[in-house]
Amino acid sequence: MSSIRWRLLLMLIGVFLLMWCGIVYVTWWRTSHEADEVYDAHLARAGHILAGMVLLELKERHKTPQPWLEPDDLMDEVEVLEKLLLKQKYAGRLEFSIWLQRRQILQSADSPSMALPQQEGYSDVNVDGVAWRSYTLRIAEQDLMVQVLEHNGVRDEMIGEITKQVLIPIVFSLPMLVLAVWGGVGRGLRPLQRLAGEVETRSAHQLDRFGRDNGIPREVQPLVEALNDLLARLEEAFARERRFTADAAHELRTPLASLKTQAQVALRAKTDDDRQRALEAILAGVDRASHLVEQLLTLARLDPEQGPGETLPVALRPMAEEAIGLCMPLAVEAQIDLGLGNTETLAVRGNPVALLVLLRNLIDNAVRYTPAGGQVEVTLRRDGRRAIIAVADSGPGIPAAERQRVVERFYRGLGHDAQGCGLGLSIVLRIAEMHGGEVRLGDAPLGGLLAEVLLPLDNVEIQK
Repeated sequence: MSSIRWRLLLMLIGVFLLMWCGIVYVTWWRTSHEADEVYDAHLARAGHILAGMVLLELKERHKTPQPWLEPDDLMDEVEVLEKLLLKQKYAGRLEFSIWLQRRQILQSADSPSMALPQQEGYSDVNVDGVAWRSYTLRIAEQDLMVQVLEHNGVRDEMIGEITKQVLIPIVFSLPMLVLAVWGGVGRGLRPLQRLAGEVETRSAHQLDRFGRDNGIPREVQPLVEALNDLLARLEEAFARERRFTADAAHELRTPLASLKTQAQVALRAKTDDDRQRALEAILAGVDRASHLVEQLLTLARLDPEQGPGETLPVALRPMAEEAIGLCMPLAVEAQIDLGLGNTETLAVRGNPVALLVLLRNLIDNAVRYTPAGGQVEVTLRRDGRRAIIAVADSGPGIPAAERQRVVERFYRGLGHDAQGCGLGLSIVLRIAEMHGGEVRLGDAPLGGLLAEVLLPLDNVEIQK
């Protein structure tokens, strides 16, 4: 299971380690640079002091019968130099060589054997695999050359010591940092844990909203708002389902009561004709109940929020012809002239099964509410980027004041005795909304109701 606390802990520790590595590197780099400058200055000072001592001794020797210097003549000066420069903590022993008139006259005991230097100033030399840093001073008037050398290990030791002193506090502070981050993240997640606990303790029917002023951080507010929005939608869905269940129970109660009454009439019938009429009424009642159940199941399966599911390019004319064929037996029985009027070749993108249900319900609704001998016409046309499916009938129509309500479930206009259940237009509206369309009701040229469904055209159809 993924943990926010662990994610934040690992992320913060990673950031701190990266910063610390940068600090250690910068410290090492700056220390190396400063150490080189300090030790180079130390070398140069030692070289100038040693050259000054030699020059002073040469000056004194010029006053004597023997002006040439011997190694023993400079031992006192070398001892003074050692006492002056070599007693510091990180100052290793300086080695030196002195050349006078291109002849080496003096060399420290541990100084590496080297030829006469070819360049003045600082240089890095390697003798027998050992790295040295050297400083060479040349005084042309006396043809004097002094070279002072220092082992690089002294510098490395000081750089390592300083870097270690920086690194040790970082290493020891890491566990404390982990504990601090762990505790801080835990404290920061407490409002989220309280929210989770409140959600967990709620029952399935407790849909009241979560408060926004109970110490919930600003970062968690979007989650609270999303939960409140979900609760609102659930409440609406539960209310819709309760209404649907209540309406369905009410609508089913009527045909069932009618069936029971007709069955009792058939049982009490004294003549064959009375019994036959009662049985025919029972069959008609069963047909009405079956139609109602079918419509209820269709309506229950439709959810505009879930969309139409898998969509395909759907040619409307063949589908309209199929829907007319499905409704033709009812139209023939009611002596209704049902047909396809002027149509354009159009295609929409949608669910073929749902769109067929939409067309069939539009036509079925028109046939059921049109008196015998009337007419129902289906047309298809384009309106900009939308296709319009229009079904017009010659029935009584619907007053403008009622047109907003007829799309409600189980609503049937006053004054109609057609054998319907009040669900046809509700199903049409749901399917249209699932496909991003809309339903319009108006007056038909035939004198009855004009029901139009506007659906977005398929992209290929739009480009034609």
